[in-house]
Formats: sequence, C-alpha cells, structure tokens
Amino acid sequence: MKNTLLVETLKLLAAEDLDEFMLFLKSEFNNRSKLRVEILRLFGYLQPLYPHFDTTMTHKEVLYRIAFPNTPVYAGKIEKLIGELYKLLKDFLLWKYYQSQEGEFNRTLDWVKVMRTLKDSVNYEASLTQVEKTFFEKKAQSPTLYFQKFLLEYERYEWMSQINRGRDDLNINKALTSLYTFYEIYKLEFLNQLYLQQKITQFDVSEIIVNYIDTDVESGIDKNTIVIAGISGKICKLLKKEQPTQADFEYLMDDLRKQEQLIDPATLKSYFAHLRNICTILMNGGHNELQTVQFHLYKDNLSRGYLYFEGKLHITSLINITRVAIVSGEVDWALDCVESHKDKLFGDVDTHEYYLVNKANCLFEKKEFELALDYLPNSSANIVYHLIARRLELMCYYEINSELLFSKMEAFKVYIWRVSEKLLSDIVRDSNKNFINLLIQLVSIPKNDLKKRERLEKRILEKKLVAETRWLLEKARG
Repeated sequence: MKNTLLVETLKLLAAEDLDEFMLFLKSEFNNRSKLRVEILRLFGYLQPLYPHFDTTMTHKEVLYRIAFPNTPVYAGKIEKLIGELYKLLKDFLLWKYYQSQEGEFNRTLDWVKVMRTLKDSVNYEASLTQVEKTFFEKKAQSPTLYFQKFLLEYERYEWMSQINRGRDDLNINKALTSLYTFYEIYKLEFLNQLYLQQKITQFDVSEIIVNYIDTDVESGIDKNTIVIAGISGKICKLLKKEQPTQADFEYLMDDLRKQEQLIDPATLKSYFAHLRNICTILMNGGHNELQTVQFHLYKDNLSRGYLYFEGKLHITSLINITRVAIVSGEVDWALDCVESHKDKLFGDVDTHEYYLVNKANCLFEKKEFELALDYLPNSSANIVYHLIARRLELMCYYEINSELLFSKMEAFKVYIWRVSEKLLSDIVRDSNKNFINLLIQLVSIPKNDLKKRERLEKRILEKKLVAETRWLLEKARG
C-alpha cells in the first residue's frame, strides 16, 4: 500500500491535521458510509504509523485483518474501503482549504450565491455589499484581485438576470469591463512566463499563440489606474526584445519601486523575479556592469522575503543568488547563504543535490577544487543544474590537471550536440557549445604560448553567448 494515493497524501499532512481528520471521520454527518466503523478502525490503525507508514505494516492483507477482524477475505473489499477513506480525506482537505484565509473570498461569495438560490433579496444585497467592502476597498493590486472583481460582477449579473425588470443593463457593462480587465492582466502574466521559459528550454507553442506573439501586446487598459497592467506590459516588451538595453532595465526598476505601495506583496515578488531575470539576460549579453546591481537586488529581495515561498527558497533562486554573489566577489556570503538554506529548499522532491551543487560552486571559487568534486552529484533531473554541475566538474579537472579531463570533455560535447538538442533553448545550447569548444582550445594551447592565448581571449570576447566566460577569460589570460 506504500504508493497508494491515500498513504502518499497522508504523508503530506501535519500531525495535527491527522488529529482533525479523525474528528472529521467520527462525525456521522461527514462520515455516512455503510462502512463507517471499518473506516474508523482502518484510520485508527494508520494514524500512529505517520509519517513513514512502513510497508510491512500497511500491506493490504494486514489492513484487511485490522478493518474486518474475524471475517472471511473478499476480493476487492479492502480496496473499496481504502477508496472510501481517501474520498473522505479529500472532502476533509477541501473543507479545510475552504475555511482558510486563501479560501475566504470563495467562501464569502458562495454565501451570496446561497442567498440568490433562496431568493432572499434583502440579505443578498447586504452580503454583496459586504463582499465589495471586505475584498475590494483600498486593496493592493494583483491579478487575483481583478479576477475576483469579475466573479463579483458576474454574480451581480446572474442576480439581476433572475429578477429582470427591463429597466437597466443587467450589470452587463460592469461585467464585461471587469472581464476584459482581468483577461488583459492575465494575458500579460502568461506571456511574460512564456517568454522567460523560452529562454531556458524548447517546447511547442500553439499556432494561435504564435500568431498572437507576433502582434503588439499593448492593451486598452488605463495603466495610470491599473498600475500592474502597465508594469506587466513593460516587462513583456523587455522579455520580447532580443537585446534589451540597460536603460530599459533601469527605467523598469525605477518604475516598479515607485509603485511598490500599490501592489500586492505576492505580485510584487513576481515582478522583482522578472526584474532579476531581465538583469541576468542583460548580463549574459555582455552587460557585466550590472553584476553589482544584480547582487544587491538579490540581497534586498532575500532580506524582504520576496524570494521565499512558505519559508522556503526555490532551487533556481539559490543557484542565481550563489552565482551572482560569487561574481560580485561575495564568496563567503554566498557560502553562508547556501549553508543557511540547506534544509529550506523547494522545487523538486529531493533538494539535497541542489545544495551540493551550490556548495561545490562556492568551494570552487575558494580554490578547493578536489573538495568541490567530492560534493558534485553525478547527475541531476534539473537540466540547468545538470549543466552547471558538469561544467564545474570540467573546470575542477582542468584546475587539478586531471587525466579524466579529456574523457569528460568528450562526454559533455556529445551530450550538448546530441542528447540535449531537443531539450535546450537556443541560448542555453549555444552558450554551452561555445563553452566546450573554447575549453578544448584552451587545453590544447601550451601555457607559454602567449600569442595563441591572446587569440583565444579575443575569440571568447567575440562570442555573445558563452557559459563560464569569466573563468575561461581568466585561464586564457594565464
């Protein structure tokens, strides 16, 4: 039973959630199953096994004897019982979410809908007014806010259609306006994510989206009133550009900081994330003067909590912080940051390998090459981390003059040319191709051949996309 949805879901809960779930199951209102007693018996056995749920103790035969003691074994009976318990678990978790702060708007709006179904016009109007005051008066802007505004206006349209007296527009004007506004805002949100993702990997985009991307993304929303539409639009234009300028970036950063107080914290976090990503794109294009700006952006956003989700840091954020800090000469700060987030990462089932790569990166900068090799994992499911680890491995082998360098270079070259051809974006693939080509040239040049080293340095500088440019230049210059 180790891999059943029931057990895997129970593992995700906190211990106190299981106590509440038991109370939920004991209620005859919630648990009306004909197998109510057996369900209580089964969960009463499983609860003390939290959080590991040893497979030897959760085998179906064992569970059958617990749930149906002293009864003959019937095929499929325990599966049915497990299915019913899992359904009740889903009902419990949905109820719990509904009662949470995140579910507050839906809960409040649903109460308005109940008043509509009861045709209680007095309480309906009062409840609708209360929703407007609670959720929309003097609220910071976010895409969610405008989606909720549309839901509210649509609900008012539903009510007015039900009592149509032929004297007004049934709230169609407001409903359509809010629909258009939320659509335009979400459209920009999706496009920004799409442009960013395309700079990392390759994937198919539907024809309708391709046609849309080729058109202007400008909308008719009043950006002075809805500031998030203006900022999202500027981000979209920058991400769409092949060569955004430093001036564009600084203008966007200045505009965002001026509007901070009007924007919801979660939305603000996403905007600063785009700001950091655009800064990275500019640096990859040769704007090395932004390194310090990028480091201070990360440091500022980290201290203000913009990089965290439920108290944890994403694996992509950690590698970006580490590399920017290293380039800015803050290696010890980077190492402290990696260590302090060792057990505070998210973004994959097992995050330990991401800690290892970042630790190895810091150790490499401290010239502890062999120790860095000890930390590097053999592979990573994350393509970006895998490439970083493999490049770092090659650089370590070069530094210690290892005999393994040549075979590792060949393996990396094969991977970039063949295996990753369909996985990587053009930018990522080209930067890694240029890296391995230049490394092969570097290895072939005698250390005392200054002319060849000067020519190699020139080739490195001429390339627009090269992974590990800083290190290659350092080695070429001797």
